[in-house]
Amino acid sequence: MKQHYLLTSDSGLSAIDHSHLSSLYYGAGDSPFGPWFMAWDRLGLVYSNIMMDDQERHIRELKKLFSLTEFITNNDQAAEYIEVYFQSMRPPLNAHIVATPFQALVWNQTCHIPFGETISYKQLGNNINCASPRAIGQALASNPIAFLIPCHRVIHTSGELGNYSMAKQSLTLDQRKQIKSNIIQWERQQANT
Repeated sequence: MKQHYLLTSDSGLSAIDHSHLSSLYYGAGDSPFGPWFMAWDRLGLVYSNIMMDDQERHIRELKKLFSLTEFITNNDQAAEYIEVYFQSMRPPLNAHIVATPFQALVWNQTCHIPFGETISYKQLGNNINCASPRAIGQALASNPIAFLIPCHRVIHTSGELGNYSMAKQSLTLDQRKQIKSNIIQWERQQANT
């Protein structure tokens, strides 16, 4: 059963009551990897993904996650968030996530992978006492907040990048792997400057 959690910028995760939420804001802006779409509520980010097509697909994704009465466009605020998002090794933004307890555990542990570094699905599983790299991969594939929850930092034990679910409706697996590689390389460059 899915629950609502707040993931704070210091990577703390706690269950929250969501009954009082009624509005969601969204917008797009430029990132180092192309157009980027974000959505947030008063608690924090709820969705973040590269935008390879129109905003309507992203809005449909949001409506699956949240039953809200109002969706409000705010591209100016989105552009400001995106600028902050990609200027910091640990963006100072909270996230409001909807997840199963297992997904929340995986995503929280993923947030502890240092900027510019990678670990394997198996290592991540070992960190949370899960013997199934496949279960780890499935949880990461459901991550609604790309980059802030850095699922791109999880790779195969062999060093192969593995699948990347970002923009999976619009891009081939090879294109998504290239984005994953680009993000990892960009992080490593940022960490060395």
